Amino acid sequence: MIEFNIPTKLVNLTKASLSNVRCRVKIQNHLSESFTAERGLHQGDSLACLLFNLALEKCIRVSGLDRRGTLWNRSLQLLAYKDDIDIIGRFERAVKEAFRALEISATDMGLTINEDKVYGSSLLDWELHPFLHKWSYL
Repeated sequence: MIEFNIPTKLVNLTKASLSNVRCRVKIQNHLSESFTAERGLHQGDSLACLLFNLALEKCIRVSGLDRRGTLWNRSLQLLAYKDDIDIIGRFERAVKEAFRALEISATDMGLTINEDKVYGSSLLDWELHPFLHKWSYL
């Protein structure tokens, strides 16, 4: 958070809200004994989205990927929010290189990519995407 110039007071408040957290789990109207959460963010925590976006932003910066502009004037664009990243490119090679760079920086931060949620698609099949064929003449 300090790297993003977030004021020290807010960093300290965030740390305080994440330390010594006591939790209980409710299953079918039965509450478990309380336990201390040692690390990580809690599901539904209002800070979780913000903190994950900061971690993701750091990964993208460290990877060296250019985030400026749009796909209109570039060969690659990243769309990222929380735990979802879309890598959109004009060329398959550019997308693969971006994925590798992002994977390395994420691994260095201790993040992993859920391979069950990774998929690629191609819009090159004109028969499946006739609207693209129409727009290609404009």
